[in-house]
Amino acid sequence: MQWEGVLTYLFFGLGGILSSMEWWCWETMSAITPLSVHTVPTQIIQVVVIIPFGISIALSICMGATLPYLVFHAAWLTVGSYIFDILIMIVICTMLHVWRFLFYALFTKLRRLLRGV
Repeated sequence: MQWEGVLTYLFFGLGGILSSMEWWCWETMSAITPLSVHTVPTQIIQVVVIIPFGISIALSICMGATLPYLVFHAAWLTVGSYIFDILIMIVICTMLHVWRFLFYALFTKLRRLLRGV
């Protein structure tokens, strides 16, 4: 096993872990209300962005298998994937906007933060 590669991977993963821990940092310093209000949507956005990212990975795998044989089919696969992705994100963003108070209430019970929504 090559420990140098594993340590490099863990080193880069540590940055992602620390950026996700930003939430608890602002919650512990919750005297800074404007910053605390922004941490909940930041965490939700990080999770929601995974959906189009996963669709794009699936599209690249399908295109890699389809492109050498059916170029026209790969083009339609791309267009269909973009349209599907846009529609899914419109629905998700609308749901996030309509139910934003519910999402905030899931993450915090502090009244001053809920008023900041």
